[in-house]
Amino acid sequence: MQTRVLQAGLDAIEAIDGFKKRYPQFPQSLSIGLEDGMAYVGHAGGGGHFVYSIVGDCANTAACIEGLNKHLHTQPLTSRSAMEGVEGLLFRFLGEFRFVGKTDPLPILEVLALEKTASESQKQLCANFVNAMEELRLERWCEAGEAFEAILRDYPEDGPSRFHLARCRRYADGPSDELPWVVNMDAK
Repeated sequence: MQTRVLQAGLDAIEAIDGFKKRYPQFPQSLSIGLEDGMAYVGHAGGGGHFVYSIVGDCANTAACIEGLNKHLHTQPLTSRSAMEGVEGLLFRFLGEFRFVGKTDPLPILEVLALEKTASESQKQLCANFVNAMEELRLERWCEAGEAFEAILRDYPEDGPSRFHLARCRRYADGPSDELPWVVNMDAK
């Protein structure tokens, strides 16, 4: 089931990208955030204003993951748990993110393509990113920064590399209280 959901997301992103090429005056984009778990559909609200909506922790977390796209300049993003059992997709681990109102960090992955249609460039980006993230995990901020800079020379539009490079530069001057994998999000 998750594979079909992610495939539909990739197809929707591709369709919107095609639309933007044909009609550049409409800069629409699509952000997708996936989480697995129980969600409820029902009425919410009060004071005479009610809406029929999806509610629950899972829905809130999916909304946080969807919002992370704007910070990382990515699409689509998913939690690691939503990817369990999913095969045939090229994805990369972007780190663990602690969202506003959450106590535990959540491992986040970016889905790039179907494995069978992934380009060599996408595969190389993933391999290079794994190496940069390993330097980050070891808190070798300068080495990680250099690895992210190298990625950006080949892939100048890569949002996750730009995001983590900024973190490396911030922490290169001194030790951090944060775990290198964990990014504390202070905004949605």
